[in-house]
Amino acid sequence: MTLLKRCLKAWLPPALADAYRKQARLGVHFRGEFPDWQTAAAHAEGYDSAQILERVRWATRKVVSGQAAGERDSVLFERTPYPFPVIALLLRAAIENGGRLSVLDFGGALGSSYHQCKDFLKEVSVVHWNIVEQTHYVRVGQLEFESETLLFHETVGAASQIYPPQVVLASSVLQYMPDPVEVLKSFVSTKAEYIVIDRTPLALDRRQVISTQLVPSSINASSYPLRLFNEEQLKAPLLTQYDEISSFAAVDGTLGYGRLKAVFKGFIFKKRKRMKEGS
Repeated sequence: MTLLKRCLKAWLPPALADAYRKQARLGVHFRGEFPDWQTAAAHAEGYDSAQILERVRWATRKVVSGQAAGERDSVLFERTPYPFPVIALLLRAAIENGGRLSVLDFGGALGSSYHQCKDFLKEVSVVHWNIVEQTHYVRVGQLEFESETLLFHETVGAASQIYPPQVVLASSVLQYMPDPVEVLKSFVSTKAEYIVIDRTPLALDRRQVISTQLVPSSINASSYPLRLFNEEQLKAPLLTQYDEISSFAAVDGTLGYGRLKAVFKGFIFKKRKRMKEGS
């Protein structure tokens, strides 16, 4: 037992000792509360780090070559981490559209969600999976991983123009956006039948907080500015034209402690049908 652990065991109250052990095990945690996004960004490295891209590239190569079953946030898995609520929705959308499926995957890295879902889409006659990402991800994606099914774009507009989406998917991404409201409005503008928000942190005390997320070296040794959302504020830009039809627990569970504690959830929204005049 290290000196630090002995001190913790001897002096910390049981509740704080439990919190420390939990965070040491989980690794990812939040630190600081900031008045605006710019201030938080100044206290973090950011998601556009070349080192992060290289690790994601390495992990995606392992998946594509069959050396790993799947990856999430550049962490490899021996068994594919199937996101079953998302898969169920994709199959529903394909059935409703005669066996054809078009997905706009916002912040989809180099195909993480695509590779987690594709085993269940083999009987779908036509699949177009369009990833919208940062420029340096798009360049790598187009160079190494693009196919007739998997395409990479820099904007929602560009992706939607080529293949209008039935489903917009945003998994573990809105919390890292400087202006998530504008991002959600861009989803609405696609007129997709469904919008799926997955792996998104909701502050347990219902505040909306700008903080930073610290990621350990076991994943990618980085830090990002992020938001812990208030659920009502998160949903508001979508509820103008969409109805929430389902919510589900995300794989991340609950992270953080004290006033910076969040539960990760997912939501499925369906485009609201226009009411007939006079009804």
